[in-house]
Amino acid sequence: MTKQELIELLKSEMPDVKEGAVPPNLKTPYLAFWEIDWDNQTASDEVNTDVVTYQISFFSDKPRHPKLMSLLLKFRELSIRPNVKHEYVDDLKCVHSAFTIEVLEDLFDGIEI
Repeated sequence: MTKQELIELLKSEMPDVKEGAVPPNLKTPYLAFWEIDWDNQTASDEVNTDVVTYQISFFSDKPRHPKLMSLLLKFRELSIRPNVKHEYVDDLKCVHSAFTIEVLEDLFDGIEI
């Protein structure tokens, strides 16, 4: 899966998905994602590829929110079965469900050094 494919999948369930920080005046359900890990790999013939891990964060009034469950079914159709963790966020008065997805990405594409 590429980053663009990930974004398209997330937007198919939550069109207003955001990359980056969660706003302090959060209205649920809310979906955000951001990169949390880079793994520099070498593919065949010394071609470099990078595996970037994204955290997907879903904020709602309950752990089994229908939109979250629908999103997880879409990942399941692609044989991706993330381990979802839940926590209650007292400051925001909501449940935060989070999981990670690895995508292939060229970290240096478009970067001038």
